[in-house]
Amino acid sequence: QPYNLGLTVWSPLAGGKLTGKYIGDAPSDGRFGNKEGPLGKWFGNAKVADEDNSKVQKLIDEVAKPLGVSMVALALAWVIKNKAVSVCLLGGRKSSQLEANMEALEAAKKLTPEYMKKIEEILGNKPQPRARLSGGQIRFQQYITNPIKQ
Repeated sequence: QPYNLGLTVWSPLAGGKLTGKYIGDAPSDGRFGNKEGPLGKWFGNAKVADEDNSKVQKLIDEVAKPLGVSMVALALAWVIKNKAVSVCLLGGRKSSQLEANMEALEAAKKLTPEYMKKIEEILGNKPQPRARLSGGQIRFQQYITNPIKQ
C-alpha cells in the first residue's frame, strides 16, 4: 500500500491443482498425466498433489459449492478480488478452460469479506507484516507467498 505497487499473479490455479482434476491420480489427458509430454516425463503418472494439497483442494471446493461456482471460478475470483493484485495471468489449452476462467468475474461478486477470510484461513498463506529493526527504527515489510502451499 505505501509503495503503490500491484502484484501480478502467475499460475493462479497452481498449475491446475485448483481445478480439482489432480486430486488423486493425474488424468491421462492432462499435462501431468500424459507420460509423453514434458511434465508427464518429469512426474510420470504420480499423484501430483500431496495429502496437504488434496486437503486444500477439497476445502476450497466445499467453499465453492454453496456459492454455486466452480473451484476454478472461486480460486480466480479470490485472486482478482485481492486489492493488492493488478494482473491475474490466465492459462489454458482449450477454449472451454478460458470460458471457465471467465466465470470468476461473476464469482468475485459473491465473495463477501467472510468468504475471503475463510479462503485465506484454508490457504494459510496470507502475507503478514513483519517487524524488522533497521537503523533503530521499525520498518514493516510484507512477504508474498505462493497461492497454495507446495
